[in-house]
Amino acid sequence: MRPLPLIRAVTLATMAVCYAVASAQSRDENWELCTNLHNDPDLRIGACTAIIQSGREATDDLAAAFNNRCAGHNDNRDYGLAIDDCDQAIKLQPRNAVAFNNRGLAYYGNGQYDRAIQDYDQAVSINSDYAAAFNNRGNAYRDKGQYDRAIQDYDQATSLDPQYAHAFNNRGLAYYAKGQYDRAIQNYDQAISLDPKYAHAFNNRGGAYSDKGQYDRAIEDYDQAISLDPKYAHAFNNRGYANFDTARFEAAANDFEQTLTIIGIRPYIVLWLHLARIRGHQEDMEEFSRNTARLDLTTWPGPVISFYLRHASAHEVTEAAKNGDEKAQREQSCEASFFLGEDALLRKQVSEAKTLLRQAHETCPNRFVQFDAAAEELKRIDR
Repeated sequence: MRPLPLIRAVTLATMAVCYAVASAQSRDENWELCTNLHNDPDLRIGACTAIIQSGREATDDLAAAFNNRCAGHNDNRDYGLAIDDCDQAIKLQPRNAVAFNNRGLAYYGNGQYDRAIQDYDQAVSINSDYAAAFNNRGNAYRDKGQYDRAIQDYDQATSLDPQYAHAFNNRGLAYYAKGQYDRAIQNYDQAISLDPKYAHAFNNRGGAYSDKGQYDRAIEDYDQAISLDPKYAHAFNNRGYANFDTARFEAAANDFEQTLTIIGIRPYIVLWLHLARIRGHQEDMEEFSRNTARLDLTTWPGPVISFYLRHASAHEVTEAAKNGDEKAQREQSCEASFFLGEDALLRKQVSEAKTLLRQAHETCPNRFVQFDAAAEELKRIDR
């Protein structure tokens, strides 16, 4: 599956436009730290804590301190603590739209999308012009797979704030999930026009171009995302897939290697790095063995890795793919077909490779990187 960008990080960034500030104490050092969005979250949390514990604040100011500390905990992904603080803010100010939005972000961060939507509902009910809350509710609906409902919220967010680059980007993600790549690209274009340094939008547009088969155009976008953020692992990884699909195996290997350097050992990336190495006629069994030594090979895709280590048979891979619920079995079986097909290619068993790769292309969801890779391999075989 092509990894999506760091949607959660993008979502949290939307809070920057909606934190509450307590004007009565704005010149106090703790208030400046507590309300300054550019401060380290731990500094903000510490300052807000000092204000809360002082016992000197009026109700509205105390609510603001709890709300801003909630936001700081969200930035640290300490969602339980964030919920507790936003609860306090809402008790003190039951019509605090910002606190409902921030608590929604905490529930969203915990994967509790329905509970997040309830809070976003409250936020927009209190403030019908709250563009960030509409955007955030759209994210929750999108992650529930309700793409049309998400798009309605993004439409509202962009209508309220035509300069809202994040909302255009997120609406692009919803169209991408629906397979409407041209509509997705239009939205990414708008996001980039509003924010030319928006690395996520470049990465996402690259994904849409990749799925349209326009790999060179996709690589241009991944290049730009990496130029803007040299530690952007998703962009390196996605560029690796695009290079693999265009048979630039050495370049693909370099990208997968860079991905591992940034985020550490991940089983699928280790597999793709190994494939790119050997398709590029590079010897890498020592590297592959070293990369896989710390992985749990009993869970998927561990059996595939064991196969490439020559510790398991093709039959054992196909049997292992049958574990899990119906959806897991279907997806694992499609991946098994692809990776076994790649091995057949390496062994120059063209007929076997074609059968397996065709099976992968026919059974893998089109959002899986194996779907595109199998199609491109089949094209190369038939040339």
